[in-house]
Amino acid sequence: MKIFVSYARQDAATIREIRDALTRLGHEVWMDRELRGGQQWWDVILERIRSCDVFMFALSPDSAKSKACPSEIAYAVDTDRPLMPVMVRAADVRVFPKAISDIQFVDYTAGDVNSVVDLISALGRLRSSVELPTPLPPPPPAPGIVFESALSKLSAESLTFKEQASLLTEIRASTGDEEDTPVVMQLLNEFRRRPDIAEAIGRDIDRLLRELGPAGAAPPSDAAAAENEATADDGTRGAQPSPETPSVVANVDEGAPQVKPDAGAPVQEHRFVAPGVDLHALAGRLQNFFTAEKMESQVVEDSGAVLVQGRSGGKFGRAVGAGVAFSVRMMVEGEELVVELGQMEWADKGAAAAVGLLVFWPAIIPAIIGGAKQKALPNKALRVIEAAIPDVTSP
Repeated sequence: MKIFVSYARQDAATIREIRDALTRLGHEVWMDRELRGGQQWWDVILERIRSCDVFMFALSPDSAKSKACPSEIAYAVDTDRPLMPVMVRAADVRVFPKAISDIQFVDYTAGDVNSVVDLISALGRLRSSVELPTPLPPPPPAPGIVFESALSKLSAESLTFKEQASLLTEIRASTGDEEDTPVVMQLLNEFRRRPDIAEAIGRDIDRLLRELGPAGAAPPSDAAAAENEATADDGTRGAQPSPETPSVVANVDEGAPQVKPDAGAPVQEHRFVAPGVDLHALAGRLQNFFTAEKMESQVVEDSGAVLVQGRSGGKFGRAVGAGVAFSVRMMVEGEELVVELGQMEWADKGAAAAVGLLVFWPAIIPAIIGGAKQKALPNKALRVIEAAIPDVTSP
């Protein structure tokens, strides 16, 4: 059965759980993971709705505010797709379009085995093999802000200072809507990576990204920008790396004992659409970032994944926080890049080395790394990865 899922991006983690559960049962589940708007993106959405056997809608406070979801629901109704509302977070159903609010929803708010069983039972009760109406209804217009104009300008070979200032003003005007923030951030990151970026424009872009919140803090345009934007604990910028921060590649003895994490401590997991991503090139960007943060770094092969670790640099730093390293494990699942952030013991490159288990960051605070820096590291590392993905993926 082909299932189309309409959802708010804030509920993506729950939707992936549902997708994985249904995929294991042989269903084909499609969820939109693109950040860009525009007509081409919208045409793909409409085609997926027409070709689905079930239109699943995720009920939540955020999907109630979505601009795209009502248009998707309306088109599913117009094309006579079987509808299946699923409550993923508690919300008042009366605020949703009547076509959805009038249908008994599946309660998935607990996210447990019983929720999955209810989901499967509801799918079994739906109509199957529903024909499309003839003629097809007219397609609804693309919802929300269309960013094709900005994308077209960003693709230009060169931009004058005046053109850059005008483009930044255009993008800045789109920052008022929380739902559009991921798209705005992606545009700003692409803008920041331009080789002809004017220094004043670059500073304004960095400032705007910081204003967008923690998810937009100080993204680098490339490895050099990551170093220049790095902020040490004393607040200085552009600090030069210490000569005592070597970079090494370690081969791990898989038979060695593993580091034991704190019981039940979760890790941060993030997913990016990155077909053909070069994990080692991405690891190199992270090492540059760690160097800019005055941290020692190493890359470790980890059973198909790549682990990048950073710890306090210099002899004193290694003595104080020797056993603890901020760790980023990266792996590929289909066309997705999966990134896990956490901490583990520094993997000794000698014979007794072992890749341990990640625990939540920061579960332990080494004295050499200040609390403010600890809080900033995960977001900074994610921004480095996000900025690097276009450069290290297949075209």
